[in-house]
Amino acid sequence: NFKLLYEYHAAEFSLAPITADEQLRLIDTEIKHRPLILSDMDMERFGGARNMPHEFSTRDARERGDTWFWRWHYRALTVQRLYDEMITCRLDATYGPGPQGAEKLAADQLAQ
Repeated sequence: NFKLLYEYHAAEFSLAPITADEQLRLIDTEIKHRPLILSDMDMERFGGARNMPHEFSTRDARERGDTWFWRWHYRALTVQRLYDEMITCRLDATYGPGPQGAEKLAADQLAQ
């Protein structure tokens, strides 16, 4: 909660050993120099946008042990794929699969 972190200055004790004002200045500078690109937050693209090989986030890397394994990204990517599957399943069940389902979804004013 930003109110707790910055209005009550809890950030000075929880995020970094610098003042809340300095943290906000650093965040502002970062946003201006490297704006957030939402497509880079897609876990399918996240590693590549940070020059991390895809192989670091695979089940094979986790099981082999002779290569570096990016556990956080592997878990986030797995969860994202499960959400994609669940949402697709729900949309297919509600509107039908394929192009016909996409047309029904596009025509649904409530969904838009």
